[in-house]
Amino acid sequence: MRISRRSLAAIFVSLALADVALGQAQAPSGATPPAAEPPPSATINEALGNALATDLQYRGFSASPLNGTPQGLAIYQNGVRMNEVFGDTMNWDLIPQIAIADIVMMSNNPAFGLNALGGSVNVIMKDGFGFQGATVDSRIGSFGHKEVAAEAGQRWGNWATYVAGDWIDENGWRDLSPASAKRAYADLGVKGSGAEFHLNYTFADTFLGVVGPTPVELVQERRANVFTSPQSFDNRMQMVNLTGSVSVTDTLKVSGNTYYRGFKQKRPDGNVSEAIACDPAGPNAGLLCFEEADDVLFGRRANGSVVNVPIASLPNGDQTVLGGNDRVSVDSFSYGGAVQAVSKTHLFDRPNQFLLGTSLDLGGRG
Repeated sequence: MRISRRSLAAIFVSLALADVALGQAQAPSGATPPAAEPPPSATINEALGNALATDLQYRGFSASPLNGTPQGLAIYQNGVRMNEVFGDTMNWDLIPQIAIADIVMMSNNPAFGLNALGGSVNVIMKDGFGFQGATVDSRIGSFGHKEVAAEAGQRWGNWATYVAGDWIDENGWRDLSPASAKRAYADLGVKGSGAEFHLNYTFADTFLGVVGPTPVELVQERRANVFTSPQSFDNRMQMVNLTGSVSVTDTLKVSGNTYYRGFKQKRPDGNVSEAIACDPAGPNAGLLCFEEADDVLFGRRANGSVVNVPIASLPNGDQTVLGGNDRVSVDSFSYGGAVQAVSKTHLFDRPNQFLLGTSLDLGGRG
């Protein structure tokens, strides 16, 4: 449902199609895509070193895929909350860019739920009523970049369908930083006299080989050098969403949605180990300890047996630089819905708009 800007006690920005790809401009087939520029007060970063793993900052608040970042923006796709159940992170790589019709950014408003302290973003997807025909876009570039995106929409009377998908693969401009994405979106819609319903499905399977900060000395030797590895995000998401709106009278409209969303992530994180030599004057002299000089570090053989780690067995003794690999696995789901009623009945012979709504979003681990 469209609401006049004058009726909103907030600042919002609506981005055109060419601006909504978060730094990767998309344009209709045959058109020259202009440079994608974020709206005022908004910046787009690639803090993880991968163009697909972007974060959005709006007036100092973030919507980032990185756990630990203070998340201050609520992100929605066709009314479905996209902030993850674990950490409220936002994985922009899960949204098929070719299927985006519009993005609306709004300033802070408690009506948009958790993490809306800095504002909210609503990603509006295409449907068969607004898009008919078909387009195919293919690209190749440096560092083994390959990309194919396609979409098609068709309307038959009161019914319409829309399907889109893209495939991206690249080696990355730094060592050990490949990326790939397979994403799809489908929408089935029907509209009649005063009513409209849509059932849509979103799928994404992405792998983002990201790299952390690298010391300047390594970059000066070779720009593609990395400091620690592996560091990657392996994401998989499926989502089903049903939306609908009904005009009860000429001045009253009721709309809502219900959805289910599943998300899985595997993330290895290679870093310099916190293992140190045990206290040479203690009972564990000659062994490795973890963080504390009296906390003995244990290793595990191929057969599963546990064994101490003697310093003498390391290639360079106590001068050996050790690495560690922290593994994070997320298996979560979320579901919920929202309903609202908007009345535009005049009050005291003056234009008036009254909105009443409620929403429920639940989540847990798979």
